[in-house]
Amino acid sequence: MSETAADQSTASTKRRNLLAMRIRIALARLVWSLWPASAAVGRPLGPVALIRWDGKIGDWVLSSHLFGAIGRATGATMIAVAAPHQLDLYRETPGVDVVLPCRRKSLGDVVRTGLALRRLGCDTVVELTDRARWSDMLVMALSGARLRLKGVEPGIGSLFRLLDLPVDGHVVERGAAFLAAIGVPAGDWRFDWRLPADDRAAAAALWGDRPVTRILLNPFGADRTRILPAPTIAAIAERLIAARAEPTRVIVPLPPSVPGDWRAAVARWPVETQPVPVARIEATAALIAGADLVISPDTSIVHIAALFDRPMVALYPEDTRETRRWRPRSTRATILVPTEAEAASGLRGITAIDPGRIVEAARERLAIAASGA
Repeated sequence: MSETAADQSTASTKRRNLLAMRIRIALARLVWSLWPASAAVGRPLGPVALIRWDGKIGDWVLSSHLFGAIGRATGATMIAVAAPHQLDLYRETPGVDVVLPCRRKSLGDVVRTGLALRRLGCDTVVELTDRARWSDMLVMALSGARLRLKGVEPGIGSLFRLLDLPVDGHVVERGAAFLAAIGVPAGDWRFDWRLPADDRAAAAALWGDRPVTRILLNPFGADRTRILPAPTIAAIAERLIAARAEPTRVIVPLPPSVPGDWRAAVARWPVETQPVPVARIEATAALIAGADLVISPDTSIVHIAALFDRPMVALYPEDTRETRRWRPRSTRATILVPTEAEAASGLRGITAIDPGRIVEAARERLAIAASGA
């Protein structure tokens, strides 16, 4: 196919996708108009559904305590609407009674889920992000719920009862504000993630039974600005191992299929540094739970480390409102972003952070942990 033909095909696909999106939004508005406006914000009177279909592990970690908090305070049946690949996570979440699979971008899935919520007698349906999308409107309308709650930026008129959540607040603080709005007391955001015994056993075997300092060094984040190159990982591991008097073991979780540019570099890593292919988040979480220190870019790993109260060094490409909203909820975390000089180096994202600063922050965190603080 010629370049011109390829461009035309891409443009045609974009037009079709835009038209399909407009049709879905129009359908959602039409369906919404058939039901009366949502009731005033207040305490749930029946089953409560939390829409969690974005499928982000970090969001699951930081806000899954909401199910238990609402269920304990109200006795309501708690429903999780989740992405299909996360069904097992939500089935394991304390406080969740029913899990409904739904692909947010699938019209058929959204319709089926909305009708399923109606059959379950859903009283309150909640979607806490700041975006108002056609899928939000449609599933909430079809649910027939008395109370339909959204975050702070509706985007589409006054279709939802809007929650007065702190715009610059941390995700956990926003969750607490939501609970206060419905008359439910907020408690500890941490919940008991009961990892499978097989994953805990595999993690224990990888860490070994010798007395060593156990460091989990995660290279990968959500995008290219949050990835540490293989040579940088090796440099950090080597300096950490050399700097410590006691034996140190570094585990580096990798995708099951190691990227080609990593293979040669991994072969030269020090023997105390072990790359471990990990396909399931539960297996990674078990390694984190057994670590003395976690070093990771901004990704679900830092939130899991906070859940298990592990000391950590978290790496962020820049200090923004989103960084502050999603920073690890932990007093045992050191957060590093590029300095002005590092940012001016021409390197992108966290790769601009001097590995020496990462090593020094890691040593300080280990020293604080050793002191019992």
